[in-house]
Amino acid sequence: MVLKEINISDIDIFNPRFLIPYSKIAAELFNSIKDIGIINPPIVIKNDKEYLILTGFKRISISEELGLNTVFCRVVSKNEISFDQCIKIIYEDNKDRYTDIEICELCRKHIDNGNDVKQFLKLIDYPTTEKNIQRFTYLSNIDSRIRNYYLDEKLNPEQCFFLSQIDTEDALLLLNKVIVPFRFNTNETREFLSELKDIYIRDDKPISQIVEGVINTQEDITKNSIRLKIKKLRSPRLVEVEKEYNEIVKSLELPKGVLISYSPYFENNYIEVKTRIDSENKLNELKILFENEDNFKRLLDLIKLVRGE
Repeated sequence: MVLKEINISDIDIFNPRFLIPYSKIAAELFNSIKDIGIINPPIVIKNDKEYLILTGFKRISISEELGLNTVFCRVVSKNEISFDQCIKIIYEDNKDRYTDIEICELCRKHIDNGNDVKQFLKLIDYPTTEKNIQRFTYLSNIDSRIRNYYLDEKLNPEQCFFLSQIDTEDALLLLNKVIVPFRFNTNETREFLSELKDIYIRDDKPISQIVEGVINTQEDITKNSIRLKIKKLRSPRLVEVEKEYNEIVKSLELPKGVLISYSPYFENNYIEVKTRIDSENKLNELKILFENEDNFKRLLDLIKLVRGE
């Protein structure tokens, strides 16, 4: 591999063989190249009369946009390097910047050349655990339309992984009508999909039909209303539990300013008693509340209720 100044016009910039799709070019990188030039020269393959980009698509594109005619590159002859070596070089040159999405795009290229996920992971010295093989198998087969949401910074890698495990059309419906418009985070996406799958298995109903049913039966749709509706579909008893909970709290006849709350949808196994104590009278009110045998029993009933006992 030698360092050489090359005419940008001699570089096949649009050849996609080793191109890993990327999001918009960061202003920091553009300004850095504009001010001080390219610090880490791209790697290109000498291919007859043209050069094929191995790494550095963004760096070369920026150079062209800045009106530069030449760029210093590290050059290797096509006869001196194998396809596997090319994949390894791309990974090593970008591993500090790549997420699992970019790595899986690279994996896809390796698979298309007659390999499998395990061989790819071995090539880049990545642990070949069953968990990793499963994860990279799903992500390397993800639909480009889903990947584009990631490139547009509307999804993170974990959300892409969750969506790669369901039907593509169902995933796109969720993206367009739920996850993106209501800005579901990673945990919300994981939980929502898990509940959808449970309903799908129990009712033998398509995910798209479940989602459409939830959306079309609500007027003022919010993130919380969608999540609550799915939870109620998955666990019909949730409505009964909420009713029973409210009846017990009402029977306590709480002093003014004392609140008993639970986590949304009874996700945690506890209740919280909240109040502000600013006087001896307030403290006495709480003492009476907890010392009363009936109230103590009701509070125990609340705890058992939220714990599902």
